[in-house]
Amino acid sequence: MQCCQRELVPAMSYMFNEHPGKHVAGPNYQYFDKADVERASSIFAMSVYLFNWVFLVELLFNLYGKWPLNRCSCQWFADGWNVFDFIVVSLGVIDLMEIDLPGPLKMIRMLRAFRIFRLFGRVPALKKIINSLFHAAGGMCNGMMLVLVVTCIYSSLAVDLYGDLYCPSPDDFPEDLRITRREKCFGNEYYGNFLLAIYTMFQILTGESWSEAAVRPIVHYHCTAGGPFACIGSYFFFISFICITAVVLLNVFAVCLLDAYAEAPPAGVAEAAIAADAADDDEVQSERSGDEDKELKLMEQEINKFKDDALARLKLLSDAVEIVAVKLGV
Repeated sequence: MQCCQRELVPAMSYMFNEHPGKHVAGPNYQYFDKADVERASSIFAMSVYLFNWVFLVELLFNLYGKWPLNRCSCQWFADGWNVFDFIVVSLGVIDLMEIDLPGPLKMIRMLRAFRIFRLFGRVPALKKIINSLFHAAGGMCNGMMLVLVVTCIYSSLAVDLYGDLYCPSPDDFPEDLRITRREKCFGNEYYGNFLLAIYTMFQILTGESWSEAAVRPIVHYHCTAGGPFACIGSYFFFISFICITAVVLLNVFAVCLLDAYAEAPPAGVAEAAIAADAADDDEVQSERSGDEDKELKLMEQEINKFKDDALARLKLLSDAVEIVAVKLGV
């Protein structure tokens, strides 16, 4: 519903409010009129209210099942998915109440699109994937640091090597190589400073039109106006960057994810393990309490036996004193 709303309503509004009679990129919306625009907007608004109420009722039932009458109520907010549900539903309540948030806080409403992530906490297979991603976060951060360091090194070299390429523009080279579409010098726009160079190197890393836009003008210049070492060096610079980052380091992320997914327990095993640990703790606690009761009973029996022996000895002693007293005539 969110995707359909973003497709239909902006497209129809563009055609009938701002540019009447003109088409937009994508399907042909010519058969819509203003009444259709208003009707579609009202339908999507009703769907927002419907889903907000459904999520709110579901959250209330979930809270009721784990409220203080249940001994596990303290664990409800300890689960990250429950906290996420609470935040998402709270944003939906803001929509239901039609609260006008001030300034930048209005952007909070955009977080409603993340409602779909609630599905990850409900489906065991998806939950395992998300848990694997969190488990692999450490290794992925280390891999990202390596990629960033290598990219920064190559970006710094690119500024020194190609920052002033075609600047000033020699006339004996094609204009589409010397001047970019924004009518700027090629070297200054792509490698003029560190930030421009690191963005260009990131474009090369992703493989998005990097050869035609960012590399071929350099190769053409050095292979035409420079010597063979400059030509081979320009090839080696970019090919080595691709081999190190795109071929080697980016595969580190795949390895980290595979290891984390392999080490993650199957769906439901983690919850079963927690429940088993809790049951084991209860059993151990009951065994300990049973052992303590047995010890107390044994101690009580020993004390009673000692008391009986002491009373018997006192009685014998008193009887002996009375016999001695009678004989002595006391």
